[in-house]
Amino acid sequence: MSELKDSYGNKRGQYTPTRGEMDNPVQGDGNAPEGTINETVEIKSTPVADQLGRLQVEAADWQDKYLRLYADLDNSKKRIARRYAHQFDEEKEEVLRDMLPLADNLERALANVSADVTDAGLRRGVEITLETFLNTLAKYGVKPIQAIGQPFDPRLHEAVSAVHKPNFLPGTVVHVTEKGYTMGDKLLRPARVYVAEE
Repeated sequence: MSELKDSYGNKRGQYTPTRGEMDNPVQGDGNAPEGTINETVEIKSTPVADQLGRLQVEAADWQDKYLRLYADLDNSKKRIARRYAHQFDEEKEEVLRDMLPLADNLERALANVSADVTDAGLRRGVEITLETFLNTLAKYGVKPIQAIGQPFDPRLHEAVSAVHKPNFLPGTVVHVTEKGYTMGDKLLRPARVYVAEE
């Protein structure tokens, strides 16, 4: 019986390596069965991998934009809160400043009521009203400036005139024509004063 051979003279079913394969034999790892060929698989970029990469870059970009916008919003909130707080303080100062003449008038009323007034209840009523009013101002941090006997301070006092007063040191406040008031560390109204001349 004759054997079947191909056109190269090889028996059919028998594999003959090419010259290139003989020059560069495949290196096995020692675990592959004899007669098998090891191949290195190369992972190529696919459209799905490219799209995933683009989406990751885009997500990072949107996250950066979000963080920046959130920071801007937070800063805007703080800026608006500071502006409203400042505006509130200014309006409160204005209202309290406008109320100071009420204290002035009550003090003038007491100064002009003689001690032997027939209606003692009237004087006491004015005193209680003035005391209550000053206590209400104190709740908002408003306090009168103690000026008489103090050295003249242009930050707190407004000099109306200089007078000769031998019992006072020069530059000392000797008389107050209108009380001054502070609110915390702010000046609401300077005290109008007479100062002892040198």
